[in-house]
Amino acid sequence: MKFNNIKFTNSVAHEWQLPKDNTPEIVFVGRSNAGKSSVINKLSNNKIAKTSKAPGRTRLLNYFLVNDSFYLVDLPGVGYAKVAKSIQKSWQESVATFFASKRPIKGVVHIMDIRNIFTKHDIELAKFFNSWPNLIVLNKSDKLSNNGITKQLSFAKQEASKLDLNCEFTVNSNLKGKGLDKIAHKIDLWLNE
Repeated sequence: MKFNNIKFTNSVAHEWQLPKDNTPEIVFVGRSNAGKSSVINKLSNNKIAKTSKAPGRTRLLNYFLVNDSFYLVDLPGVGYAKVAKSIQKSWQESVATFFASKRPIKGVVHIMDIRNIFTKHDIELAKFFNSWPNLIVLNKSDKLSNNGITKQLSFAKQEASKLDLNCEFTVNSNLKGKGLDKIAHKIDLWLNE
């Protein structure tokens, strides 16, 4: 899968703003500081998703049309305590609206920071998205040694087994460009199932 043509279409806060065309959707989720937007930018080879050193930048559901054939949906990050409670509530409401509307979701890419995986928020997300095809991306692997990566991947698989999750894993480093091919390949498979 090549992200040859990707364009931002809209930010969604209310149900009436959601696309009505039944175009397939690939959803990106994760904690606020896991690097969701950075992965999207690397996949598209374009700085289309807003990134910031301060977690919690994504506050609405952001829709990107890819190759005129599917939407990539960047959901607001969860779990960032320094964001005002009113903003956290607004995020939760927009995400609840999204799922209440029965979207044509083909797969979920769940981004986790490899150094801090299966936190309380990650577990909640993983359980919620377990009924959809999903890929857990252990991101920022350049921050660990090869031995550290192996240990974290093993731990992640053990946790997924304990939680009875139906998921696959890949390790990603945006700096080194490792793991992006697996994400793109998985998205391609979901869209063609």
